[in-house]
Amino acid sequence: MIFENVTATALANVYFDGKVTSHSLANTNGQKVTPDGREEAQSFQSGTHFEVPANSGFTIAVAGGICQYVCTFLS
Repeated sequence: MIFENVTATALANVYFDGKVTSHSLANTNGQKVTPDGREEAQSFQSGTHFEVPANSGFTIAVAGGICQYVCTFLS
């Protein structure tokens, strides 16, 4: 995946005993998991994306291996 015009945070957030890492990218343009307030999970394939509203979160369930995702924040 190629990201253009972004600011990258080198330090990753690591969760669930090292099984999930989160790297943050901030961009100025707009660019599912179980969002807060929802009961039903949605499946996403590698290379796709989902959006999370401001001031909320989400829960990820991974069948096996390590989950890695990139967060981008809209200005």
